[in-house]
Amino acid sequence: MAGNSVRTGYYRGAASGDSTHVPSDVEDRLPLGQPFIQTSVQEMVYVGLNIALRMATYERGWAVIVAVTGSPGVGKTIATEQFLREQQDLSHTGRPPVARVKARPRGTAKRMAEDVCLALGAEPEGMNTYALADQARNAIRRADLRLLIVDEADHLNADSFGVLRSIFDRTGCSVALVGLPRLLSVFKDPQHAQFRDRLASPPTSHSSR
Repeated sequence: MAGNSVRTGYYRGAASGDSTHVPSDVEDRLPLGQPFIQTSVQEMVYVGLNIALRMATYERGWAVIVAVTGSPGVGKTIATEQFLREQQDLSHTGRPPVARVKARPRGTAKRMAEDVCLALGAEPEGMNTYALADQARNAIRRADLRLLIVDEADHLNADSFGVLRSIFDRTGCSVALVGLPRLLSVFKDPQHAQFRDRLASPPTSHSSR
C-alpha cells in the first residue's frame, strides 16, 4: 500500500542583503502529555529544516529556499514545532535564528508582511504594502533571522509570494515552505515563475510505508 510522502527541494543563491477531510489544525498539536515521537515522514521534514538552517548559518551571504510537502495529517506541523522548540536564542539578539508564519487562505502581500513583523515581535506600523514589507525586512535584519518557515505554504498566492521573494533577495534570510503537495503545482503557474526559478527542480521524494 502506498504511503504518505514528503518531498523536499533546495535552491541556493546569492542574496543581496548583509478525499478524506482532515481538520486544518490536525497537525498543530500533540495530545496533552504525549511526547514527540518522530516518524519517518516527520524526520524528513525535520531534516529538511535542519539542512536549511545549517546552510544559512554556516554559509552566510548565501540564501537557500526549501520546499517541504506532504499529505494532510502526516505530522509536518508537529515536526516543525519540535524543530522550533529546539532552537536557542542568539546571544546578540536574544531571539532564536528561526521564525514561523502561517500563510492564510486568500492572503495578501500586506498581511504576509504584517505576520512576519508580528512573528519577530515588531508591531506593524506601515499603512501600505511597501512600507510594511520594508519593516518586515528590517525586523529580519535586526533579529539576524536565518530561516523563515512558512507553514501551510500551499495557501500562498502571487502577492504573498512577492513579499517572500523580496525577503529572500534583500535580507539573506533563507525561506522554508511547508505545505500540501499542491504547493509544488503552484510553481507551474506563470505568475509564480520568478519564485519557481529560485527552487531546485526536481525535488527529492521520500516515502513512509
